Amino acid sequence: MTNVLIANGNPNDVHLLVNLLAQEGYDIDIAEDAAELIDKVLSKDYQALILGTDIKGIEGLKAISIIKKINDKIPIVTITEDDSLETQRLARKERIFYYLLKPVDENEVKEVLKSAVSSQEKMK
Repeated sequence: MTNVLIANGNPNDVHLLVNLLAQEGYDIDIAEDAAELIDKVLSKDYQALILGTDIKGIEGLKAISIIKKINDKIPIVTITEDDSLETQRLARKERIFYYLLKPVDENEVKEVLKSAVSSQEKMK
């Protein structure tokens, strides 16, 4: 089973992603805030993390460095509305796998996630 964690503070994004990815056969877990995100990454092996930049309790891009310290092999896909150069720079600095801009394209999400999972499996 391919485990994917969605950590996003926007219920609409979570609903869209869960429906889309469940249809693709992924086993989905949801983290509603930073504490739950960290707890889940510590307790389960995920093949990918989809992280919104609006997660409760921490600014999304700052969460990346924490997650990378726990598991530096997990591919992180970020979803954001912020297309500023500063946000892009921070995302690259944290070595995210992919940077999705809202509104997300469903086909792009599916392809990115398939690629992320494949890259994670190659690292094992």
